[in-house]
Amino acid sequence: MQSPIGNYFDKYQTCHPLERWAVRRFLDAILAALDDPGEGRVLDVGCGEGVVTGMIRQAFPRANVMGLDHGHALLALVRPELARVGLVAGSAYELPFPDDAFDLVVATETLEHLEDPAAALREIARVGRGRVLLTVPLEPHWRVLNCLRGRYLKDRGNTPGHLQHWSRRDFGRFLATRLELDRLRVVFPWILAAGRVRQR
Repeated sequence: MQSPIGNYFDKYQTCHPLERWAVRRFLDAILAALDDPGEGRVLDVGCGEGVVTGMIRQAFPRANVMGLDHGHALLALVRPELARVGLVAGSAYELPFPDDAFDLVVATETLEHLEDPAAALREIARVGRGRVLLTVPLEPHWRVLNCLRGRYLKDRGNTPGHLQHWSRRDFGRFLATRLELDRLRVVFPWILAAGRVRQR
């Protein structure tokens, strides 16, 4: 799996008030789109520093929450409050779980980093038996906003490590190959999609 590079902590550690408002709105939208899995199993694919993973664990304390990322080095950086979350190092292309293992699969800010997002989506659909929630940056708006902030100008605003670029329509078409979507909305400057795994 392509290792995301660049700015893991950028958006979550920003001091800019407008950026902090946008991130808080984004995280609130993620929680609002999730149904309580009860005592079910939840997987956060590409959990990074564990911000979303910890938020899900706090919101749904009865759930069995697991986070997966590509390397032990990154997982070692997660916050102490994730002690009750299972952390696994692995590839989004070969999730180390059996079919239908999870009631909810989440992948936020992950697919845009992958060379083969279709392979990762196939794996997400394989291990999921119910709800799925996915987010990616809204393009080309994401790059335009970076340029307006004076960021990554030599790359025309492309955040380091972003290999895929989707509009809302294109992302919906991509996900529809594996998922039955009931929510596809812009939480500017992100796209949020929620639905269910298509029955095999």
